[in-house]
Amino acid sequence: RPMLTKALNAGLEISQIQVEPKRWYEENQVAQILGKKIVSVDKEKKEVVLEDGMRLKYTKLIYALGAKSFVPPIPGSEKQQVAAIRTLEDARKIERMIPKNGHAVVIGGGVLGLEAAWELKKAGCGVTVLEAAPVLMGRQLDEGAAAMLKTVAESAGIMIRTGVKTKKIKGQERVTAVCLADGEEIAADLVLISCGVRANTELAEKMGLRINRAVVADEKMQTTVPGLYAAGDCTGGLLQVAKAVYEGALAGTEAAKALRKG
Repeated sequence: RPMLTKALNAGLEISQIQVEPKRWYEENQVAQILGKKIVSVDKEKKEVVLEDGMRLKYTKLIYALGAKSFVPPIPGSEKQQVAAIRTLEDARKIERMIPKNGHAVVIGGGVLGLEAAWELKKAGCGVTVLEAAPVLMGRQLDEGAAAMLKTVAESAGIMIRTGVKTKKIKGQERVTAVCLADGEEIAADLVLISCGVRANTELAEKMGLRINRAVVADEKMQTTVPGLYAAGDCTGGLLQVAKAVYEGALAGTEAAKALRKG
């Protein structure tokens, strides 16, 4: 997934970003069932129910449904030319809409927002980044480093606006501008929203798992239901790859231990 913003205009294919090729799963006896939605989990019968009626038995289960992009309730955010990047389909949609010689506005001055802004700039767009916080990447950088980053971005031709609040996205059939709370309008042919993510907890709630903005798990990644583990972005706020890898390995190890114990 980190490649999606780094190569937004590169025509990415699934083979370029998949973690392992198909043969790896076959060689390691991991069955893949793709393109089907899970509609429910029967904890009593220990079955996962798919949308086509297929039922999969389990002894231990790991909940790893990740997160989805958070789109603030900004009027106009439902327009076709407004997008967020979370999936390969999102990246392809944005690539088709990149306004060559037009102007793009990126709402959110974090790591992914700035990476996307750079890719849009390389694609020939004028780009403005809007950040509500007083500095860029406030979670990662101190004020001095954030100021240096702002200078570097602006020297590359990317306009940076910090400490601003987005009021609405303007336009009828197509996006025309982003309106700020102070009344200023910034012309836009494309709006990219990069305002963080929210854990996918809908299925977990139906399963009766404890939720506190994300799925609650203990130090061994076991949820409030014995024998059911959780890992990755669905479990909380530190959304680094290392965290997801660590939690996935820990959850898998604990589930395997429980299986060996019978």
